[in-house]
Amino acid sequence: MSITPLIEYEDATEEVRSVYEDIMATRGSNWINNFWKALATQPELLKRTWNGVKSVMADGALDSL
Repeated sequence: MSITPLIEYEDATEEVRSVYEDIMATRGSNWINNFWKALATQPELLKRTWNGVKSVMADGALDSL
């Protein structure tokens, strides 16, 4: 069984740190969970996944029926 490494903030590239900082700012937290740390092994996947999740979490409104 293979194990995906977790990329800690201190070990992250600038590109990954930028996404981590956006995650923390958006969520109002000071930590990154392991889901994001595992995705950080592929920075483009991390960025794409975060942007998708972030858009779902954004404020919005539904039209009345």
